[in-house]
Amino acid sequence: MERFFAKNGWAVVRQAVAPEVVAALDVAATRLVPTPTALVQLPAPRTLDAVFAPGAHVGRLGAQALGCERVQLLQDGLLFKPPGDHRVEWHRDVTYTGYLRPPATISVRLALTPSTVETGCLYVLGRSHETPWSGDTDVFGDIIAPGAVADLSPAELDAAIPVELEPGDVSLHHCLTFHGSFENRSSQVTRVLVTHVFDAACTVDETLLPEGARAHFTTDDDGHLSATRFPLL
Repeated sequence: MERFFAKNGWAVVRQAVAPEVVAALDVAATRLVPTPTALVQLPAPRTLDAVFAPGAHVGRLGAQALGCERVQLLQDGLLFKPPGDHRVEWHRDVTYTGYLRPPATISVRLALTPSTVETGCLYVLGRSHETPWSGDTDVFGDIIAPGAVADLSPAELDAAIPVELEPGDVSLHHCLTFHGSFENRSSQVTRVLVTHVFDAACTVDETLLPEGARAHFTTDDDGHLSATRFPLL
């Protein structure tokens, strides 16, 4: 997995989480958002139900993919995609996490339901994490920031890879990897638990934090995000 991730900027680990754990998570997720009618990204579900506390796979796979000793939790969320044309436009997560240097942040996505082309699964642009990034960060933005996707050719976009998952499968993608998703053509709601983690050795570039954001990103004397607020996994 580590080599594939390093080369391609994404990877999949099949059946990384036990079926009974996935089933409990899905029941809890459905209880939180029973009948979504639009794309829902519910932040910090771990604060709503302890069942969503990051599983052991998150820290282990996150550290393996990044090639680091430890990762820290940046944020978590539940993604609900009901049937219909509910898209997540092409973007790179670095637009929200670029204040961390180096840009060593990844998304660890656990499928709670089948995530397929039919149900509107994630697509990635392989090796796009090698494309340089420069631009502003939008730490608290609620609008997808496309970044440099306009510089990509139609051929590159046509080569997008669907990341299909079964319940219990985990996908990982780098914060520099372009990704997005398309409509859910099925009759079922897709549910995915997403955990964003970063290399604990990262430091904060305060010049890239917007005015007023500093209080939300407390650091230690060496410039690392506080492990009290951003737990080690």
